[in-house]
Amino acid sequence: MAVVIDVSEYEAMQEKIELLEEVQKVEAQLSAGSGISNSDARTQILKSIKIKSNLVTFSIR
Repeated sequence: MAVVIDVSEYEAMQEKIELLEEVQKVEAQLSAGSGISNSDARTQILKSIKIKSNLVTFSIR
């Protein structure tokens, strides 16, 4: 038996599978105590953005 689906539908299914796999990884990490608080994550992201924006500003000058 063969199933034929549209390319865009297949790609959408692949994206959903990848997302579900990522969710499973995150859930396992949180269960293992590997997570960080929302405020710590936000601080890290904002710091990273600031560093990258400084690098971009530096390289343009």
